[in-house]
Parts: sequence; structure tokens; C-alpha cells
Amino acid sequence: MPLDLSEWVDKLESRARMARQWILELETYVPRREPFSEWMKTIRTSNDENRLQDLACEGARIPVEMNHVKMLQLELEAKNWSAKARRWTPGCEDSKKGKLEDLREHLRKGQALRSRLLIE
Repeated sequence: MPLDLSEWVDKLESRARMARQWILELETYVPRREPFSEWMKTIRTSNDENRLQDLACEGARIPVEMNHVKMLQLELEAKNWSAKARRWTPGCEDSKKGKLEDLREHLRKGQALRSRLLIE
């Protein structure tokens, strides 16, 4: 009995095409040839936060697991963590005092982020 897998092959090709297009879009912000540490730095210093957030959301919806998506999401989380921590730093323009428990919770989040980071 012949088996027709053309429907599944079409879906798989479509998903792979979506993933390739997404990677090309990401590479307009962060070239693939950069070492990982430079890749992270480029994301953290990017001024186009909204587009990077959009890319992270789009990447999460792609039904193919890609390291690029995980790395982008992790770097955006680290960037947000750093921005919040900077506000608690004395001498910062919009410095504010934080509650001790909030600071401890933020430190726990930082430790969790650090454990997920891949550092060369």
C-alpha cells in the first residue's frame, strides 16, 4: 500500500523556510560570524529593543527548535535584568531605593540567568 507523505513534507518545508527567514532577519542585527561573546554584546547594546522583542516572539512561534531563539530570549532577559539593577545603583539618573526583599529576589533572578548563560 503506497504511503503519501506529501502533506507532511510540505509542512516541514514551510517550517524550515520560516526558520531560515527568521534567522536572516536576526542576522541583520547580529551577524552570524561574530563570536558568541560579541553576539551577546551586540544584543545588549542594541537600540532597537522593540524589534528584538518582536523577533524573540516570532522565533518562539516557529515550530522548530533553534538555538538562536533561546540565545536571543536569554540576552533580552539579561538586558532587562541589568536595566532594572542599574536603577538601584547609587549615582544613576533615575536611581531609587529598593526594598531588601526585592533586591534579594532580583539577585536570585540574576543567578538563575547566569546559570543559563553560555560563556566562552
